[in-house]
Amino acid sequence: QFAQPAGLIYDAFNEATCVIPRFPIPSGWPCYVGHDFGGANPAALFTAQDPATGYFYHFHEYKPGAGRSPSAGGRTEGRSTAEHVEEFKRITAGHTVLQRVGGSHQEDEIRQGYTAHGWPIREPKLKAVEAQIDRVYALHKLNKVFVFRDLAHYLDEKLRYSWKLDDGYKPTNEIEDKASFHLMDAERY
Repeated sequence: QFAQPAGLIYDAFNEATCVIPRFPIPSGWPCYVGHDFGGANPAALFTAQDPATGYFYHFHEYKPGAGRSPSAGGRTEGRSTAEHVEEFKRITAGHTVLQRVGGSHQEDEIRQGYTAHGWPIREPKLKAVEAQIDRVYALHKLNKVFVFRDLAHYLDEKLRYSWKLDDGYKPTNEIEDKASFHLMDAERY
């Protein structure tokens, strides 16, 4: 009997230690936002850093849902880029957002759209998915990332995010069902 699924990418994530009750994020803590773009499934992960310890706290997830609303001209659940930005600003009200990062190199036009509405998002410095995953993995290994218990979508993705297995049940370097893990992409950005 296995405690974790075979091939689990973030097997170093200590759920018992790092999933915590919600508390008010102090206004003096800097915030960071990771974005995963998509007309049907945009996602964002909001993270604060305790300047005294360097620990990171995922305090809000944004995953409005799949599907396009035909009556909204193809916008996600009737939301335009401007409406997404307004929600991001509401979530971070009273906090200083130091960085907004997201998307791949090919998604510069989407970043420009958010910038035009007052929410500049930069391209990730690390381009390789494996390098981005390694960086998050290292933080999990050190128990430096804490997650509020009510971030249900994030926790669901975290505990299912796995490498595809080969015929011998050995992990490959390909992510299983990669297109459905939007918050994991937002986190690694």
